[in-house]
Amino acid sequence: MTMDSTQVGPMANMVKWRNKQGIEEVVASMMQNMNIRHKFDDCVSIPDDFKYSETYYMPTSQQKAYKTMKATASVMLKKGEVNAVNAAAVTTKLLQIASGAVYD
Repeated sequence: MTMDSTQVGPMANMVKWRNKQGIEEVVASMMQNMNIRHKFDDCVSIPDDFKYSETYYMPTSQQKAYKTMKATASVMLKKGEVNAVNAAAVTTKLLQIASGAVYD
C-alpha cells in the first residue's frame, strides 16, 4: 500500500489520504527502467511572484459581443436583478467571450 488514510469525519467516505514516507523514491526506483523522470523544480527555476502579461486585441465582432453582454449585466445590476449565481454566470460568459471560446 502506498498511502495511509485518516478518518476526518463521521461518514465512511470522509477520509484524508497521505503518501507514505519515502514512497515517492520507491516508486521512482521501480519505474526507473521504464521511463525518464524529471522533477519540475529541478528543471525550471521560476520565482514565486512571477507574472506574465500579454496585450491582446479582440476582433470587432468579439468586442461588440463583450460590450453588449457587459452593458446588459450593468443594467441588471442597477435594477437589482443580479444575485451571486447570476453574477458568476455573467463573469464566466464575459471571460469566454474575451477568450474567443463561448459555450452555451
